[in-house]
Amino acid sequence: MDLGVGTHGYGEPSTAPNNLMGPKKVGAMRHFDSGRVRSLTAGPAKVLLGTLLSVASFGVLALNATSASAGIASKNLNVRAPATALSPRTEAPGTWDNATEVPGTAALNAGGTAGTNSISCSSAGNCSAGGSYYDGSALSQAFVVNETNGTWGNAVEVPGTAALNVGGSAQVLSVSCSSAGNCGAGGSYTDSAGNTQGFVVNETGGTWGNASQVIDPSAIGSTAAFGVESISCTAAGNCSAVGDDIISGNASVGFAVSETGGTWSDANEVTITSSFGAGGTSLDVIACTSPGNCSADGNGIYPDTALSGGLAYIPFEADETNGTWGNPIIFPGLATLNVGLNATAVAISCTSPGNCSAGGNYSDGSSNFQAFVASETKGTWGTAIEVPGTSALNAGGVAEVYAISCSSTGNCAASGVYSDGTKVYQDFVVSETNGAWNNAAEIPGSSSLFVNGTGPNPTSISCSAAGNCSAAGVYFDSVGLAQAFVVNEKDGTWGDAIEVPGTGALNTGGVGDTLSISCSADSSCGAGGFYSTGSGIYEAFVTDMAPLFDTQAALHVTSTHGKVGTALKLVTSGGSGTGGLSFSVVNGSAKGCSVSGNSLTATSAGTCLVTATKASDGTYLAISSTAPVAMALPARPKTLTVQFNANSSALTPASRSALSTLSKELVKGASITVTGFAKGNAKLAKSRATSVASYLSGKDKTHATIRTITGSAANAVTVATTKQ
Repeated sequence: MDLGVGTHGYGEPSTAPNNLMGPKKVGAMRHFDSGRVRSLTAGPAKVLLGTLLSVASFGVLALNATSASAGIASKNLNVRAPATALSPRTEAPGTWDNATEVPGTAALNAGGTAGTNSISCSSAGNCSAGGSYYDGSALSQAFVVNETNGTWGNAVEVPGTAALNVGGSAQVLSVSCSSAGNCGAGGSYTDSAGNTQGFVVNETGGTWGNASQVIDPSAIGSTAAFGVESISCTAAGNCSAVGDDIISGNASVGFAVSETGGTWSDANEVTITSSFGAGGTSLDVIACTSPGNCSADGNGIYPDTALSGGLAYIPFEADETNGTWGNPIIFPGLATLNVGLNATAVAISCTSPGNCSAGGNYSDGSSNFQAFVASETKGTWGTAIEVPGTSALNAGGVAEVYAISCSSTGNCAASGVYSDGTKVYQDFVVSETNGAWNNAAEIPGSSSLFVNGTGPNPTSISCSAAGNCSAAGVYFDSVGLAQAFVVNEKDGTWGDAIEVPGTGALNTGGVGDTLSISCSADSSCGAGGFYSTGSGIYEAFVTDMAPLFDTQAALHVTSTHGKVGTALKLVTSGGSGTGGLSFSVVNGSAKGCSVSGNSLTATSAGTCLVTATKASDGTYLAISSTAPVAMALPARPKTLTVQFNANSSALTPASRSALSTLSKELVKGASITVTGFAKGNAKLAKSRATSVASYLSGKDKTHATIRTITGSAANAVTVATTKQ
């Protein structure tokens, strides 16, 4: 397998510091470590810091070598920019705080190479992040750092890694939080034999526990691994992660490992066979929607001497259902697209079991790389397609989806890169709406900001709701320096990309990037990456974005009691703004719960679970509230007597009116006893009773028992309700 160490694909030599992160993989495009791009449930993407430092440095020198050199020389390369505090949350919605050096890394990063590889946020001001730094012995160590209520604490070396990382090359590659202070992280380290191994670590109640080695009895521990590359957590102590082993012959085999109730299982290797025969696999990204229910992307790697490099790359997908991993499948339709047999799946996001979207790239018949997306609905993957609109953008023939984030089934956004006609790389964004992918578009504002493009670098994306997303990455400015950027989408419209506030002052060395972004349901976001202070010094940064929307006042369903058989008008209190109000319902202990507009009905007694949703309105975030509504049986109606004309069984207008009133009191399916009276005329008595029973059954589908009495002189029928 091509490890790609020392190059960025396309044959360019690395001009950055030595890769401190251990071995890295290069996917189908052979550029940066595409296998490390992430798109978790929350949507962040991440990549090796060391790789991007290399790519960024190359971009600075290659895209505009003369002006870049002058630009760097004009900066003070020996002054370390001081860490600054994040500004208070008084800005307008969607405003990014000034980036700050990760607190505590000034003391940790004595070797001068640090970066935030991954961040995950559960709510505004509550995030956790991880990455790596060089200690005083120039060894790479892994760190984690927590933000609580808007204040970042000090970064710490991942507890337990000091004992594991004897070889001195550790890093956090992926972080995922299920709630504030409850997260999981995964990464890699090198053991005493110099082999790379994987680790996982949990944060519970705001405190990080000790890291533990991922145990795979068939491989890890006896040979090398790439480590844990992606983790996804859905509840405290319930996470799943994926990564790669290195087995005999330097082949890669993907593994998956799950945590249940705070206990990690042994890893399971995931393999896939194809018409190409035996080969290696990589398992690179995972997204989980509930404990034990996850989906993962990977890539089959098969020997093929007919291809340049001698390897064919075939992406696949695997599902975990109730804790058990099923057989992987190759994305439908990708074989038709991937004529060049050089494809990579690098991003996946899921909203519920069996409802996911994924993306990556493939090589067409002209050996150009194109971006693809594929969507899964109710457990069935649709046909992979070229990202709409990229054929017009990708004049240079190098395109890829880097990250995907889905907020609801069929509503996702993806980010990626393409090469324009001048061979300059640009970033694109594309949205999926109700299951259909729209046309990709260049990130707004990039034509003026990204003067020298973005390079073949990953762009992260994360969505809090359909049409409300943020993306982040790196661009090269007018003098070829690498700068970090962010861009926001609100209500379906992307704003202009901006340089991450504060990085202009921090990034005096001109090599910066936003490696990861994470947005939470309250429409706030966090981001992290690295910047350079010059002379080969790299620091980690974090920043926060104020929520795009204000939070509505609490919403309550106030109509909590109704009658079976009678429509209940649903009423709410609270909420804010002008967004529309809608209702949905599922059966609780009652049956036949149904909502039409704001009217609730049920066919049996019990509770209906009603969810009220007040939509966003451009100022306020949408809000939902669920409440049980008790549906009781109405009181049993009193016995009704209706009169008939002599010798007649026809209902009079007065009788119809009385029976209509009764029908409104009866529950569908009620039981009644209808007794007809007629002196000495059994046939007339029965006809009268039948007339009444037919009327009520037609109205309310009541179950009628007919009786006749001929010993009475009455011209009447009585209706007695026996079951309500």
